[in-house]
Amino acid sequence: MRTHPALATSRRIASVFWFPVVLPVRCAMARSVIDDTAAERFAVTMDGATAKLEYEVDGGRLLLLHTEVPEVFRGQGVAARLVEAALANAGEDKLTIVPWCPYARRWLKEHPERIGDAFVDFKTPPPG
Repeated sequence: MRTHPALATSRRIASVFWFPVVLPVRCAMARSVIDDTAAERFAVTMDGATAKLEYEVDGGRLLLLHTEVPEVFRGQGVAARLVEAALANAGEDKLTIVPWCPYARRWLKEHPERIGDAFVDFKTPPPG
């Protein structure tokens, strides 16, 4: 056993030992984003909570409709990962992304370097 360096002194009253402890980390970043095509959403689930980016495929377009991230996922970059999954999907399927979701729209504008080969249509307005 090692003595923790902060506790090492020349006048030792009691021996205190330091044990490194590894605690399990519950992090949404370790979870995979799935493309739930039946529900038309990209999703990450942990402890019964699901973060999702709802979409619709309309011809050659991937319409990003709504992002919802429960409190348990906040601050972990989960919403960004959902948008990145949409980008990957659009690239593979040669779809044009139409970001009607305000979060997805803002994220894509703030991270143009992440768009890669995908085409993003910022001009088509959401339906009425």
